Amino acid sequence: MLLSATVVMTIVVLLLLSDLAIAGNLIGEEAVAAINILRTPYMFVLGLSSIISQGSSLLYSLRMGEFDKDAADRIFGQGLLGATLLCGLVCIVFTFGLDPYLYYLQPTAEIERLAREYAHFYIPTLTIYPMYMYIAAMIYTDGDESLSLIANLFLILGNIGFSIWMGMKIGMAGISLGSLIGIAACTAVSCLHFFKKSNSLKPKIFVSLKSLWDVAKYSFVDAGIYIYFAIQSFVLTKLIITQFGGRHLEIYSVVVCLWQLTLIFDGIGQAFCPLVNVYRGEGNIPGVRKTMKFSFRTAVIEGIALTIVLFSGADLIPHFFDIRDPELIQATVRAVRIYSVTLLATSLLFLLTSYYLLTDKIGHAVLICFFKDLLTPLAFAVPLAFFYDLDYMWVGMSIAPVAALALSIYFTRLRFGTKGFPLYTDKPQGAIRSFDFYIDDQKVMHARDKVEQILLKSSASKRTVMRSMLLIEELFMLIKEKNPGKKVMAELTLYITQDQVKFVFRDDGIIFDITQEDDPINSIRGYMVASIMHEQKVRKNLTTTSFNRNMFALPMQMDTN
Repeated sequence: MLLSATVVMTIVVLLLLSDLAIAGNLIGEEAVAAINILRTPYMFVLGLSSIISQGSSLLYSLRMGEFDKDAADRIFGQGLLGATLLCGLVCIVFTFGLDPYLYYLQPTAEIERLAREYAHFYIPTLTIYPMYMYIAAMIYTDGDESLSLIANLFLILGNIGFSIWMGMKIGMAGISLGSLIGIAACTAVSCLHFFKKSNSLKPKIFVSLKSLWDVAKYSFVDAGIYIYFAIQSFVLTKLIITQFGGRHLEIYSVVVCLWQLTLIFDGIGQAFCPLVNVYRGEGNIPGVRKTMKFSFRTAVIEGIALTIVLFSGADLIPHFFDIRDPELIQATVRAVRIYSVTLLATSLLFLLTSYYLLTDKIGHAVLICFFKDLLTPLAFAVPLAFFYDLDYMWVGMSIAPVAALALSIYFTRLRFGTKGFPLYTDKPQGAIRSFDFYIDDQKVMHARDKVEQILLKSSASKRTVMRSMLLIEELFMLIKEKNPGKKVMAELTLYITQDQVKFVFRDDGIIFDITQEDDPINSIRGYMVASIMHEQKVRKNLTTTSFNRNMFALPMQMDTN
C-alpha cells in the first residue's frame, strides 16, 4: 500500500510540475509564471474535489471494516452523485470567473496573454477533475493498487507526451490539451476496476444530510491543505507583483513546485488510511499502533531524504524550468536551499493531520492544517518580505513548518493530555493478539499452537480450544490448497472477551468466500471446511482492500475444572 501510494503521489507531483517544466523549455520563463498564477483556482478545485473523494473513501473503508456493506454502497453512490454535480459547478464558476481573477492580479500583458491561452483547455481539465479524483480514490480504497498505478502511468505519460507534442504545435493551449487528454485516459483506465471480480464498489443512489456532513468533516484536512494554500498563494503572488515586480514570479513558481513536491509525504497517509480504518472498524487497537509505528519511521526517512535531495541538487532546478537570467538563477538556488531545510517537520505534520482525521479528532486535524498551510507561512513570510527583501520571504516559509509543528504539539498535549501522546488510542476491548505469516504447513501449525496456549491461559474450555484449533488449521490449509504454487500472505487476529472468541482471517490469495458451506466440494479439505461452516453460526465474509477477509465467532466457554 505504501509503495503504491507513494508512487501515485509522486506521479501527481510530476503531473503538477510537468506543465511548468514543458512551458518553460518550449515557450520561456514568462510561461512558467503564467501557469503559476492559474494554480490558485486549481488548488481550489483540488480542495473541493477532496471534500468528496477523501471523505467518501474514508467512510467507505470504515463501513467495510464494520462489515456493513449496504452502508458502504450508499456512501459510494452518494459520492458519485456529488462528484458529478461538482464537475458542472466547476465548469460554470471558472468559465465566468477567469476575467475578474486576472483583472485583480494585474500581471504583465505577456503573462496574462499566455495564461489565457493555457486556460483554453485548462478549464475543461478542471471540469473533469472532481470525477477523476473520486474514481481514483475509491478504487485505491477498494484495494486495486495495481490498476491505480497503471492508470496514473497513463495520466503522467499521456500528459507529458501529449503536452510536449501539442505544445510544439499550438503553444500554451497545446500544453493544457495534453493535461486534459492525460486525465481523461487515467479516468477511463481506472473504470476497468468495476469489471473485476474483486470489485466491491456497488453504488446505491442515496442522499442524506447527516451522511454528507460526515463525508465533509472527514475531508476538511485534505481540502484545507489545498484551499489554505490557494489563499496563501493568492496573497504571496499579489505581494511579489506589487513589491518586487512580475519577473520574480518565476522564482515563486519554483517554490510553489517545492510545496507541491511535499505532497509526496501524503502518500504515507494514503497508505495507512484504509488499513487503520479497517482495524478501527474491527476494534483492533494493536493493529492501529503497529501500522502507525511503521508510518512514523517512514515519515522521518522521507523527510530527511527529500531535504538531502533538494539541498544538494538545488543548482540543477533552475535549468529544469529553463530559467536563463543569471540573477534569477542564483535567486532560485538560494530559495530552494532555504525552503528545503525544514521538510522533516512538514513530513511529520502530514502524518499527524492524516492520523487525527482518521481517529475522529477532526477539528484538531483541521487546526494543524491551518497552522501548516496558512497561519505560519503568512505570519513569517509576509512581514519578512515586506520589511527586508525577497530572500527573507523564503526564510519565513522555511521557519513556518517548524513553528507549525511546535504549535501543533503544544495544542495537542494541551487539549488531549500528555498520556498516550501522540496516538491517543482507545483501550482494547478484551485481549487481542495478531499473527502475520506466509501460509505453509509449519507456520499454520505454529499459529494454531500459539492460539491454543493463549486460550488455555484465558481459562477457555477444551471444547472452545479444540474448535478454535480446528478452525485455524482447516481454513488456512484450504486457502493454501486454493492457491497452488503461490506464496500467500496471511494475518490472523484473535479477540477474546468474556462472551466470545472471535477470529479475523486475512489473505492475499484468490478471491473466494470461505464461509459458504455449500461451495462445490473438490477435496477432502473442502469437505472438512464445509462441515465446519455448517456448524459455525457466526461468520462473515467481505473482500476488503483486495484481501479475503473472514470473521468467525465462537462462544467463550470457560473451563470449570
